[in-house]
Amino acid sequence: MDTGAELVSPVWLLMGATGSAPGFLYLKKQRVAFEVTRRGALTEGQSNRLMGLFHDPGLNGTWSPEGTPVVFDVPLSEVTGVRFPWYEFGGGMRIHLGSHRFRFSFVQPSNTAVEPHAPGMGRGRAACRHWKDALSRL
Repeated sequence: MDTGAELVSPVWLLMGATGSAPGFLYLKKQRVAFEVTRRGALTEGQSNRLMGLFHDPGLNGTWSPEGTPVVFDVPLSEVTGVRFPWYEFGGGMRIHLGSHRFRFSFVQPSNTAVEPHAPGMGRGRAACRHWKDALSRL
């Protein structure tokens, strides 16, 4: 599991059938972190669940220097169940952190407001391939 890769990618955390929150997924110094930048298309209930995860001590939630919530920041060794489902058309990833499952899209969901950092389909799928390469040894 020796991955010296460092990645930073804009992603959307997917919750339920239509909920999503934009943010950034980081891989740096053998750690994986996810920072939420806005509430996005989450319902109030989904937003409350997300903040509940933020307070889970196993996920090491904290605040970034910019004041945005970092939902998790964990050693790479704690990431399990890494999947890149075929039905995400090369633009999605699923991971497990303990008992928590996370779904990410590297391509902006169609029901969200335009994000300034949003990659197009091609760049989103390329970012997903980089994560797949970096996490393929897990």
